[in-house]
Amino acid sequence: MTLVSQLKTYVSAGKTYISERKTLVSNHKTYISYVRTLVSNHKTYISECKTLVSRSMTLVSQLRTYVSPSMTLVSKVRTLVSQVRTYVSQISTYVSQVKTYVSRSMTLLSYVKTLVS
Repeated sequence: MTLVSQLKTYVSAGKTYISERKTLVSNHKTYISYVRTLVSNHKTYISECKTLVSRSMTLVSQLRTYVSPSMTLVSKVRTLVSQVRTYVSQISTYVSQVKTYVSRSMTLLSYVKTLVS
């Protein structure tokens, strides 16, 4: 078994970039995990990619997350490549902002939107 891990951090003009890559090779299988994080102006972008390579197939899983003060967007893509066929599945979830306002005589709870495709 061989494990290689790399971590890089870069800070510039109010932005922080974090990049991490891990590679594990074991029993004729290779696992690669790559995570990128960007933090800027109260917004966080996370991109994650996992790859499994074996003798007969390749599985790639990508997860992207965007977080701001008003919304969270999650997108997930999976790709499976076997000897003959390719399977791709994608799931996207959008959750909008939730607001609650309470006064002496009124309580207002605003809407929540969720879109799954």
